[in-house]
Amino acid sequence: MSNDSNNGREKRSLAQETPTILSKNRTVIAIIAILYLIPLGTTSSFSPIRSLLYLITQIMIFGLLAMSFDLQLGRASLLNFGHVALFGVGAYFMAYTLNANFLPAPFNIIAMIPYPFTLVVAMLVGGCLGLVMGLTTSRMRGTSFAFIALAIAMFIFNFFHENSAISGGETGITVPTPDIIRTGPFYLLFVTIAFVVLIAFIGTVILYIKKRTEYTGLILVTPVMVAFTAVTLILGTNILGSVLVFIAFIGMIFLHFIERKTSISDPLQYSENQISTGNVKSTNVLTTYLFPFIIIIVVSIGLVLSFATNIGDMLLLWIEDSSTFFFTIPVQYYLVLTCLVMIYLLVRRLIASPFGRMITAVAQNEERAEALGYNSYHAKIVVLIISGAIASLAGALYAPYIRIITPDLVLGVEVTINAMLYTIIGGIATLLGPLLGTGVVVYSEHNLVDFITDGLGLPGRLWLIALGVMYIGIVLFMPLGIVGSIGQRIDSLKGKLRQMKVGQFEFGFKDSDYWIFGFLGAMGLIILLTEDARLFPIGLGIFGFLGAVGLILVYVFRRELWARLEAFGRRLKIGLKAFPGRLKMKLKSFIGRIKSRLRGGT
Repeated sequence: MSNDSNNGREKRSLAQETPTILSKNRTVIAIIAILYLIPLGTTSSFSPIRSLLYLITQIMIFGLLAMSFDLQLGRASLLNFGHVALFGVGAYFMAYTLNANFLPAPFNIIAMIPYPFTLVVAMLVGGCLGLVMGLTTSRMRGTSFAFIALAIAMFIFNFFHENSAISGGETGITVPTPDIIRTGPFYLLFVTIAFVVLIAFIGTVILYIKKRTEYTGLILVTPVMVAFTAVTLILGTNILGSVLVFIAFIGMIFLHFIERKTSISDPLQYSENQISTGNVKSTNVLTTYLFPFIIIIVVSIGLVLSFATNIGDMLLLWIEDSSTFFFTIPVQYYLVLTCLVMIYLLVRRLIASPFGRMITAVAQNEERAEALGYNSYHAKIVVLIISGAIASLAGALYAPYIRIITPDLVLGVEVTINAMLYTIIGGIATLLGPLLGTGVVVYSEHNLVDFITDGLGLPGRLWLIALGVMYIGIVLFMPLGIVGSIGQRIDSLKGKLRQMKVGQFEFGFKDSDYWIFGFLGAMGLIILLTEDARLFPIGLGIFGFLGAVGLILVYVFRRELWARLEAFGRRLKIGLKAFPGRLKMKLKSFIGRIKSRLRGGT
């Protein structure tokens, strides 16, 4: 009997594991779903979406590099000025494997490794270089570690720079596109992954609706599904698919009212059914399994119908000419995105593990951690190995993306400086911070010149000054980075946001609601970046909804905001009144010092 009960508990835990994972990762799944959805709108001809995919691919590659740098700096407090060596080694290794005629025999044998596996081998090479760095520098601290690592990187740079036979010299090495990226089945593999991610996203929405039975939840989730349906309508080619997605959305509303009626009629039993334990007394099969399953099936069919023509056009493009640039851009985007998601999940799991907590302890107080029995030397080496593998993967993805690599491009110290900027601007020791920082910097570098010349009418050469001003502004007003500062502010307001009142209407935001704003913000931003006029109404609707929520919050907290403005005004007024007196005192002191020096000189 005991064995049967244990087996029952295991089965129940496995059945409950997937909904729990989806519920705890709503924001991540929602953003990933957007990134997998957008490429489905690409066709066999040029489109603004394809241009955006090319830019996002670069952002994701350098985002991987920034994540690896943050793993050292933000988690282990290791400032590594030689981080570029890990990136460059991966790039050159990939170039050698894709260009069989470049290296002499027997070294060109590495070109026999098939492309997807070369990414894994590149990570092993980067991990080995990270091991070498760890063995030679991990007993050092502070600036000593940073500059010894920089010396190793400069040695590798000079070796490649002085040996043009293996580096290509100033002209560089031409890196061909891997053959598998030009194949239709490889594209279909990522399309399948995209549909799985989108179905997982719909599952998170259903779980949210079932749990958030208040009207606030329905009001918040409605713009999400409207925007999702509108995107499938515009980017897709079959209106029937969007109709099915909309019907599924109506079904979600119906499911919400069923769950709401259940929670009101029998709140005690409903709360018991919401608890994830093995002692659930009763389960409504209709609302728990059957109805959500039907909704997911309808959405799946709708997505297939919406994008079937686009997928077919891509396959025809592959059949006609597999080497075309139009075909490889979405496939390469999907490959980089999949690698990024896998590395993100790996780093997230690593940080939450006992080893991650040990690394944090070593970074905060190494002597105390060693006194507790932790081996800080081994811990730092492991961090350098993992970080080196991730940075090398970024380099391996970058080589076929950029197509030509030189020592200055992939081994120059500027790469390390950029990775440090991405991390600081996004937020040190935040998972999403390095990715967001990379997006801000890379997009600004690509578009600041146009903004300065066309928007402001100033010379384009001032773009570096504008970029520097932006860096200074972020550091001054967001000292913890974009993600760190915003997260700290939201955490301080969560208690107040849980219970608000506008007139007779009471509402509040729970922790399970914030993924909606992340989804809408990410989708609205990507829609604006596509510069596709067809999508602008969706973007305006999204930012209109977010603006309305902002106005409501301003109205709710109007007294606090007014009190803060008054306090700031009083401080400013006092400062302005005291300014002449302080200036007069400083002038007198300055003149007195000059007189004393003149007297001493005479």
